[in-house]
Amino acid sequence: MMHMWFWFGTDLRPFILPGYNVTTTWGLVATCLGLIALAITYEAMKTFQIKIRQINKAALSPSASSVNENSFLLYHLVPAGLADNRGFRCHSLCRWLIEVFHYAVHAALGYIMMLAAMTYNGYICLALITGAAIGYHIFGPTLLALNLKEVRRRYEDVPCESECVGANVETSEGGSQQSTVSVVEPEISAVNAEVHTQNDPQNEQ
Repeated sequence: MMHMWFWFGTDLRPFILPGYNVTTTWGLVATCLGLIALAITYEAMKTFQIKIRQINKAALSPSASSVNENSFLLYHLVPAGLADNRGFRCHSLCRWLIEVFHYAVHAALGYIMMLAAMTYNGYICLALITGAAIGYHIFGPTLLALNLKEVRRRYEDVPCESECVGANVETSEGGSQQSTVSVVEPEISAVNAEVHTQNDPQNEQ
């Protein structure tokens, strides 16, 4: 019987797969523990997916840092300047296939948890929420650190003109206000010296 509202019970026949029948309390407890582990694994794979992508980007040639996000998928199969290196292309292709396979497994786990939640069983939903919370507690800081690292990498890849580079150097040392003052102060000093020379009575004599 398929429920269309939340209910609490131990009779899940069948559960997701044909032949997997949950009819006892211990069977439900074991299923909930398995779903908790599955939810934790899902959160871990979410973090690992970002780590794999960053490793793949770092494995490219140094010129790959100038490639934007849209052209990355086409670029990291045949990087510029290394089109004739078959070994490098094969290695990059293997890394890309591993990333795709990892993403496919991660998506499959997500659909399995979705199907489990669609049973509308209260115990099953609580198990999924508990596993997701535990996984986020364990891998949340790592996920945040990886995202911040990606943001810094994108910021560093933004092209900048020579004037912008000079301003950034001054800003990193003393702040943006100091950079502006350091540029304006010599001009102000020159103007003051010129005015003082013109108005000096000794110069008129």
